[in-house]
Amino acid sequence: MTSDAYDIVARAYADTFPDLRAEEPEEIALIDQFAALAGVDALALDAGCGAGRVSSHLRGRGLRVIGVDLSSGMLAMALRDQPWLPTAVATGGEASGGLSRLFTWSAVVVGAFRRRLARLRGYCVP
Repeated sequence: MTSDAYDIVARAYADTFPDLRAEEPEEIALIDQFAALAGVDALALDAGCGAGRVSSHLRGRGLRVIGVDLSSGMLAMALRDQPWLPTAVATGGEASGGLSRLFTWSAVVVGAFRRRLARLRGYCVP
C-alpha cells in the first residue's frame, strides 16, 4: 500500500485495531522482550508506527517512544489515540541518531529489508 492508501483506511484501521489484542501471543512476547532489553526510559523509534498501537504498548513498558510513518492519516489517528506520542511524517532517510535500541516489526516490503535496515541504522547511537 502507498501512503495515500493508508491515509484512506487510517480511521477504520485505528478503530478496528486500537491495541495489540489482535496479535499473536508470541508477537506480543517479542515486543515485551525488546522493551525489557531496551530498559525503562530508553528511547525507541517506532518506524512505521501507523496508528501507534505498538508505541502505546512500548510506553506501557516504560520506554519513551517516537512514532514515524509515511501516512499523515495514520499519524493523525496515532495522535488522536496517543496524544503523548511525538510523531513525524518521514520516509526513513532523515536519520539523526540518538536511539539505543532498534526493533523492526512488520510492513517491510519483501526485498527491501536490507535497504530499510541501513536507513534505520542511522537513527541509532553508535
